[in-house]
Amino acid sequence: MARITWKETKYAGEDGYVGRLRLFSISFGSRRDEPTYRLSSDLQGFSPKAWKDDAADVLKARAERILEAYVRELGAVFPDSSSEEGSR
Repeated sequence: MARITWKETKYAGEDGYVGRLRLFSISFGSRRDEPTYRLSSDLQGFSPKAWKDDAADVLKARAERILEAYVRELGAVFPDSSSEEGSR
């Protein structure tokens, strides 16, 4: 279950929103000797870090894991997505 909504930005980038908050950003790399995409986060404790990969989908999955870890650190948990689907 995706909790992050991605919206296209200029220059082949995407911003990741949780609700109305922009918490993640994927930008297109500017150096040929590095992977194609770069993920950054505005979450406290993660903001100086950047993750790189040639596939934006890999970085989107990483953003989901980062969000889960952040919320878990706050003492909250997300419900198991498989149990949500079974209750529909």
